[in-house]
Amino acid sequence: MAPVSATVPAGMKRTIALFTSKKLDPPEDGRGDVIRNLLEILLNSGKYQVVLISFTGQSPHIKAMVKTIHVPYRFSTLGFILALLRGLPLQTALYSGRALLRELREAVSLEKVDLVIADMVRTSLLALGSGSKRCILDMDDLLSRRYRRSLDLPDTLSSLGKLPSKIPGSLRKLAPYLYSTIIRIESKRMERYEQRLPRQFDATVLISQSEADTLRRRSGFDNIFWIPNFIEFDQADPQSSPAREKRKTILFFGNMSVLHNHDAALYLATRLYPQLVAAIPALHLQLVGRDIPPDIAALGTAHESIEVIPDVPEIAGYIKQADVCLAPLRFGSGVKTKILECLYLGTPVITTPFGAEGIPQANECLMIGETDTDLAELTRAFFANEIDTRKQLSAAQQILEKYFSKPTVAARWLGAIEGAFEQSE
Repeated sequence: MAPVSATVPAGMKRTIALFTSKKLDPPEDGRGDVIRNLLEILLNSGKYQVVLISFTGQSPHIKAMVKTIHVPYRFSTLGFILALLRGLPLQTALYSGRALLRELREAVSLEKVDLVIADMVRTSLLALGSGSKRCILDMDDLLSRRYRRSLDLPDTLSSLGKLPSKIPGSLRKLAPYLYSTIIRIESKRMERYEQRLPRQFDATVLISQSEADTLRRRSGFDNIFWIPNFIEFDQADPQSSPAREKRKTILFFGNMSVLHNHDAALYLATRLYPQLVAAIPALHLQLVGRDIPPDIAALGTAHESIEVIPDVPEIAGYIKQADVCLAPLRFGSGVKTKILECLYLGTPVITTPFGAEGIPQANECLMIGETDTDLAELTRAFFANEIDTRKQLSAAQQILEKYFSKPTVAARWLGAIEGAFEQSE
């Protein structure tokens, strides 16, 4: 990804600052991919000066691509406690320190920023306090929905992602005893906070159409946009695929430190796969991903046909060589990028309603099952050639082109940005 030559004279360009806490090269998760794609849209538009303000260190590649200002994350105990007393969710309380905000305000002022785009709810307070007259919140998904859905699973604090690691050890030691209570409180606080945010921002963006509709209904505001992520592999032809190996390969992949991926991998390997391997000869399961914890790594020795592959530099080859992606997600929110990537590369997908959520016309391009029995039967039928996956993949290409192509997503983003400028003038 590289910026193109400007189509607007540099002196006439407005400056957009993008706040993020994500590492972008390589992307630490699907959200990192979304932010990289947004940077590409902004740079390639030729309309704006772009500044990446990052709370984590970025690679030399990112720094060469876009002006990057590193504002190191600092936890503020006082700011954290005061934010919680105000009823704010943990996500924002962890990013509420005065020192952090002061550095951001200096950077925004120095760069003469015209508009701030805040990456996820956690940076919303920082954006609103940055001094910028215009702010867009790229919310990603409704975290309150994700939290509620995780309450029936073990280790529910993991649904907060890596945020608990930012809490000092003395406080974090109490967390295992309070998992469900913390998530219930956080879910309610987050839902109230989510409903207030559209009033404070010029535009709010969600990756799922159904969640954008939900937030419009709950908040009573219309400045809420559905803008999905676009799917693209630089060196991949979605219409071609290498020859499959003789063994029948099921693939599941993702960042395994993320709870919905961690849970799905364990569920697949320990509950579904024993049923499948007993009924389908020559079956092979690949679990591929970053941040693989010990319990997932151990699955590779539990069964000779299960292979655990950590930290691969490029996932496209694994997707194209798999016969099918089986993504038995039992909770989640937003849109699962892994599902779209498989469809783009021509690999059929078996998943749950949670995996299909947010994808228009999902029943036309995915094999969807709710229970163990459903998923096992779909897998058996797939390998028995009883399902017309060619028709599904043909439908998938049309859906991807209509909703998830780079031109479509870029037009939506640039429209939301221009709208934010127009309404504030």
